[in-house]
Amino acid sequence: ENCPHAMIIRANVFGCGPSDDAGGFAEEMAECLAGQTELTLDFVRHASPILASDLAELLVSCFDEEVQGVLHLGTAERTSPFHFAAELANALDLPQPVMPHEKTLNRTAQGFGQGETTLDCTLACNLLGSKMPLLKDCLPRFAEQLQNGYQHQLRESGKDVSRVA
Repeated sequence: ENCPHAMIIRANVFGCGPSDDAGGFAEEMAECLAGQTELTLDFVRHASPILASDLAELLVSCFDEEVQGVLHLGTAERTSPFHFAAELANALDLPQPVMPHEKTLNRTAQGFGQGETTLDCTLACNLLGSKMPLLKDCLPRFAEQLQNGYQHQLRESGKDVSRVA
């Protein structure tokens, strides 16, 4: 209402973070998979996460097209934390995580982003004239970023960046 020309992006983003202090969800999951550490992942909650570098390309398109309003950007598919880990293991050529024994959640998901966080990207696809990437396309790019020095380069250039929510 205060700024009708604003663009507000809603997204579930994963990728390499600019800080050495703590990796994000995907970085920590990759480390657990590589170390064959037991993961406690559910397969009930779903989201449509997108790789940060893919999101950056979409944001450039949004600015070029002068998009206004609320826009959801994510992958073209829903995924659970367990499915995300299984696809990440494939991308990293690591053993698959063990399937959880539970069939349902035993408690209500609590905390920020812990419920259903799937985003409908239909409007974005129509405005940008493109399709959203698939998770199976994002994860190999993420695996490459972990292995090709991108993560280190990002962290070196982001040493003075503060985190905002």
